[in-house]
Amino acid sequence: MACNKILNLSSSAKCCDFWFTRISLIVFRPYSESRLRRLEKKWEIPPRPKRPLNPFFKFAAHRREELMKENPQLKPTQIMEKLGEKFRSYDENYKNKLQREYIQEMNDYSRQMMLYEKSLTNEQKKTLKSLAEKRAELKEKSKERQRLKDLGKPRKPPPVISLFLSSKMDTKKDDDQYQKWISQMCKEWTLLPTKEREKYETEHKKLTEQYMNKLIVWEAEMIRLGHIDVVRRRVLLDLREKGARED
Repeated sequence: MACNKILNLSSSAKCCDFWFTRISLIVFRPYSESRLRRLEKKWEIPPRPKRPLNPFFKFAAHRREELMKENPQLKPTQIMEKLGEKFRSYDENYKNKLQREYIQEMNDYSRQMMLYEKSLTNEQKKTLKSLAEKRAELKEKSKERQRLKDLGKPRKPPPVISLFLSSKMDTKKDDDQYQKWISQMCKEWTLLPTKEREKYETEHKKLTEQYMNKLIVWEAEMIRLGHIDVVRRRVLLDLREKGARED
């Protein structure tokens, strides 16, 4: 129901589950600064003073577009690396000037924040505190997902319905609204004959078996490397019981 409300879709529960998975990185990712401001506006909280850019980011803001035009083949992360190199070797007088401006801007910002906090009602302060706690919680979860990715954890196979949607991508026209197209595909999925649905379920079962085999190998490697905390509790209990029996 929550997923349907977010997407304004009327579809099957499985379709909703699929889309909840697909949009989770967008809707529930750690709040960016712009998203946080939109949420504050939604709850009628006055806009916070904008924190000034530090010397490097102010330098990058002025030079980034120029560098991108000169190096269109570079990825955003590579552009930032180049900007870092340029900043380190840039004129010291200019960097000192940026630093002095930053100190002055931070002093002004601190004064503005004091006035801003005094202007908030108790209810608004509670809402902001709740948002900050949620933001910190989601940031920790994001860091954990990144850690698992860095450790090479196998990815779960997509839900069955996503296999169906992938097979139907060539039916989407360029002028189709993605949300409407998905809604239509979800309806088709619910009406799909059992025999046709079975081929997608068989493919999903095959992918799940492959995933589980990879996961077992990965968990064994994690145990060997000492990353016990990322291994499923059931696996650790099985190993403990096996060790006890052998003793």
